[in-house]
Amino acid sequence: MSPSIDYILQYLSIALLYFVGFLGGTHVLGILTLYQIFFYTPLWPVVLLYLSWTYLVEWKTPERGGRDLLINFVRRLSVFKYMRDYYPITLVKTSDLDPQKNYIFGYHPHGAFTEGASIGLNTEACGFSDKFPGIIPHLSVTSAILKALLYRDILMALGVIDVSRHSLEYNLTQKGAGHSVVIVVGGAAEIREMGFDSYALIIKRRKGFMKLALQTGSDLVPVFGFGQNNIYQVIGGSRSSQFSRFQRWLRSFTSCLGTCFLPKRSPINVVVGSPVPVTKIANPTQEEIDQLHVQYLEALTDLYEKNKDKYHPTGTSDKSRSHGYVFKLETKMASGNPLITLERMLNGRTTLKTQKVTHTNIVCIGTELLNEIQQVMREDKGKAVREAVAAAEAKARAELKKALQEQKEQMEGERDRALEEARLQAEEQMAEIRYRCEVAEKKRARSALERFQKEKSDALQKAAEEAEKNKQEALKNLTETLTRKLRNEAALQRELAVGEALAVARKNAERRRQESIEETKLECERKSTAEASRVARVHQNKVNELNQRIDQLERNLETENDAKLKVENLFQEMKEDYKRFQNYTRGFHSDFLMK
Repeated sequence: MSPSIDYILQYLSIALLYFVGFLGGTHVLGILTLYQIFFYTPLWPVVLLYLSWTYLVEWKTPERGGRDLLINFVRRLSVFKYMRDYYPITLVKTSDLDPQKNYIFGYHPHGAFTEGASIGLNTEACGFSDKFPGIIPHLSVTSAILKALLYRDILMALGVIDVSRHSLEYNLTQKGAGHSVVIVVGGAAEIREMGFDSYALIIKRRKGFMKLALQTGSDLVPVFGFGQNNIYQVIGGSRSSQFSRFQRWLRSFTSCLGTCFLPKRSPINVVVGSPVPVTKIANPTQEEIDQLHVQYLEALTDLYEKNKDKYHPTGTSDKSRSHGYVFKLETKMASGNPLITLERMLNGRTTLKTQKVTHTNIVCIGTELLNEIQQVMREDKGKAVREAVAAAEAKARAELKKALQEQKEQMEGERDRALEEARLQAEEQMAEIRYRCEVAEKKRARSALERFQKEKSDALQKAAEEAEKNKQEALKNLTETLTRKLRNEAALQRELAVGEALAVARKNAERRRQESIEETKLECERKSTAEASRVARVHQNKVNELNQRIDQLERNLETENDAKLKVENLFQEMKEDYKRFQNYTRGFHSDFLMK
């Protein structure tokens, strides 16, 4: 398929994803479709049957582990591969998972529509079953989405389940080994904190899945989607103002006007970390839950730190300004604000454990710090606060300068690494192309050889059949010829026997003639001369008759001899013809075998 067609199919598939997701999640798709079918088509009984089946039988299915009937077929549809290639989305494996266990995958961050978890984990577009054989993940979503008609059936066909405790526990304990759940831990609250090349995770108060893991004995697997927040450009500004939060939330849905409401084609690398082992405890204490929560946060931070330089996509904005990334583990304060602001840091109410900040959005962070400092200076005129502000300002400027220097060095290193990776990737692609060409050439040669061998075998079989047919005909003709020859020989034998009989008769006649002459002479001597003459004439007539008969017999014998010679000549010719036929057959076989 040509690249242009692939490009169009990728756009159409991702447009279908957002169209169905938005209209289905807002109940518009199901209501309009069923309304049109019920009132404007003769299929209104189907609508009644569907509604009866859904509300009376299938309504609680998402809470009982979902529907696994078509999961293997639907997850392998080609449309998900085009969705994967649009961004693209890559699934990275860092550790093996035991198919005899159940796992709770914690996906971070939420992003706009959790594309990394939906396509990378809940379909086979990225080869999840090949990388983790025996593991069947089930993405969990809020129950409100699974109440949308028609859209709920699409989600359940993909194995999506309700995020309620009962549904999660059912999948982890009742459906057998390998069945796991995927939880987007931050939830929709993280949408308001979504920023380009930055990750603000709402997780420190999310401990319900820790308790579930302890009660079911399911290991926790942290999953981080590098680049998940980059598919939409969020407006920057002060994070502390209520208007900016509303602005960021609105921007997350409307910032894609330039691409027809479609997200940016920015890579999303879904990295699956090593599992955090969990021991099953029927009634875990709060201390045990907190301890497991700390272990999970350490595993998530370690996963981020080890893979951020390798899998975090870097690029430029519309103004060709370099972007970096910021990683924060946020917590909810008593006031309900999910951010730890600079003001609270200065007042000593809490501390922020700052992760390593490299090639970050320097301008935005510097502006935020200065705004916070000025606000504190206006609100509190105390000397201690001003000194702390001055110290913080100096520290911020020093960190800013240091981050700029680190950014410059890292960008140069990343550029060299990118060039080297591009060169290696081009070499690998050329080697793969050469290998494919060789394979195709061998396949064509093998096909031509098979066709030649088949034609040769057909020709040999056909020639053998013709030779056998000619041989049978020749044998038939030879048999008929030999039969005629034997008949002629029998006739000749009969004629020879007749000739011999005639010769014997002639000898006997000659002997009787001589005896008769002798007797006649003796009788003539005894009788008178007249009588002797009469008897002599009689005997002479008899002798003449006998001579005539003997001549006739001789002529017949000559005729028989001529016939015998003709038969012998014919037999000799038949022998020569048979020898010529044998020589012709041998020559034909030798020529055919040589061909």
